[in-house]
Amino acid sequence: MGVDTARLLRTGIRAMTYSNAILGVPCGLLRAQRQTAAAVAAPGAGAGGQNLDMALVIADGGPNGRADPAYDAHSLPLGEWAMAVWAYWKPISSMQLVIDDAKQRIEKTRNKWAVCYGPGAALVMTCKRIEWTILSATRFITDLGQHLDLQVDPPVVVIRQCFQAVQRWRWKRLERVHPQLASKGSGRGPFMEPIWNLLKSKTASRNWTEAHKGCLKSAAAGRQYTQVRVMQCGWAQHNRCTLCLHRIVEVDKTQSEGSDAKTRSAKELIIATLEQICRAPKGDLVHRAWKFIALDSLRCEKARGEDICTARSVDINGHPAWERGLLTRPSLPMVKKSTTETFRWHVKPRQLPVAGRVYPDGSCRGGPMPELERCGGAFVVVDGNDDIIASAYGAPPPWIDDIGGAEAWAIYQSTLHTLPEQCEY
Repeated sequence: MGVDTARLLRTGIRAMTYSNAILGVPCGLLRAQRQTAAAVAAPGAGAGGQNLDMALVIADGGPNGRADPAYDAHSLPLGEWAMAVWAYWKPISSMQLVIDDAKQRIEKTRNKWAVCYGPGAALVMTCKRIEWTILSATRFITDLGQHLDLQVDPPVVVIRQCFQAVQRWRWKRLERVHPQLASKGSGRGPFMEPIWNLLKSKTASRNWTEAHKGCLKSAAAGRQYTQVRVMQCGWAQHNRCTLCLHRIVEVDKTQSEGSDAKTRSAKELIIATLEQICRAPKGDLVHRAWKFIALDSLRCEKARGEDICTARSVDINGHPAWERGLLTRPSLPMVKKSTTETFRWHVKPRQLPVAGRVYPDGSCRGGPMPELERCGGAFVVVDGNDDIIASAYGAPPPWIDDIGGAEAWAIYQSTLHTLPEQCEY
């Protein structure tokens, strides 16, 4: 019917994660929720032994997608607690007692989720899973070492940091299967932006159709059943490429019987000797994509010549870039993103505050990756003679990562240094 099940999953996941905010999600239940979500997003033929984390990454459909139940499993307990502190639902001293009691109760038992009841214990165990440290009822340290003060940082900031921590937690799980992905920093994952762009593309052409998108999802998620994998499942007695083995058997048969040999179709059962089986190459992903003779013409048409030479001369078995199209993420930029907000005068006024026509603006520039994004804001104050009497610029706090936030920060800074009742904005 052409229904995008992943899109339906992204809009209806909340029914599965009901009550997560109060009780938390034990690891076993979280695994069951994620397996269910991955099965819903899988094609009609089934999950096909796909990698759970990669399948849910694809189902997200982009860096802001939330098809994975792991997002709600972590953001709901943290977000609920952050809202309780921000809105002062309870005195901070009472909330600290809840945290202390939960920590003591959890430390005394081996099965920690068995004694996890109430928002305090759910918060402690949730933070532990994503490697956050709880300093007090209002102060946390993220897995990257960033300090969060729930009395200063609003809940939306805490939830956003939680989402990013869940993404890193998921990438680290994938790195245990493909260690090459951690070569440029653990928790960053593969370079997914090009894959997401291809999957979201609306362009219809002979070279890129819905069938191609399905093949890309299958390869990236690990749904491909090569002969090596078929043997590992116990469905075959050898791990050799069946098409190459068919070619070997036919060549040997032609040489022995001559022109009288009957041609056999590739779908017929192959009756081969042990010596013929040993001569056939292993039917793995590298052989299928880079060495299979029948695909030489298509490979030469679609792949770069240097990649074909590398695949034939270097051992690339098990590398996700060559087998699944999962490239290692580029290195982080040399210039680090500002960890705090900054403010600098370009034209410093003679006295503060100033009055006049105020022109604030903000922007967010970057490339195809969030690591390259940089936000900034500035404002200019002009007097009645159109002379610039003040101008300043700076970077917003690190939790602002879009144009709207940068512009709001620029407006905020301009109001701090001007007289609003005497200014025109």
